[in-house]
Amino acid sequence: GSKALPLGNATGPEGLAKWIQARKAQNYTDVANYGMGSASVDLREAWVHADNALIAWDSLEMRTAYHAAAAGLAAAKRAQRKSNLAVKLVEPTAEMKEAVRQIGVAVVTLQAEVDAAELQSRITNATHSARYSL
Repeated sequence: GSKALPLGNATGPEGLAKWIQARKAQNYTDVANYGMGSASVDLREAWVHADNALIAWDSLEMRTAYHAAAAGLAAAKRAQRKSNLAVKLVEPTAEMKEAVRQIGVAVVTLQAEVDAAELQSRITNATHSARYSL
């Protein structure tokens, strides 16, 4: 494949727009590059949500923790879809491979946060139900 440009040469909404444009034009080098740029934005967003989930968890606000983790997981999965597409379209650079690995870590971490918050909520609800039914 063609050589990819450095990671994230266009990020943010502008990068996302260029990514969509490149996909329509079937310009695969641009799809890969703008996709990785957009994925890096999604990844940063995912980690912000992950931090918020942990803060909520510490104060035992399980509903907030769950929603933050779920939002983070959605962002990480968006990043994963874009980066997986990018490395299929071009010869991935070491930087791209590392980004794909980091995104994979985020997906696994946030999935664990979602599952843990869900489980904790269930335990809390079951405990309340049991307490009030006595």
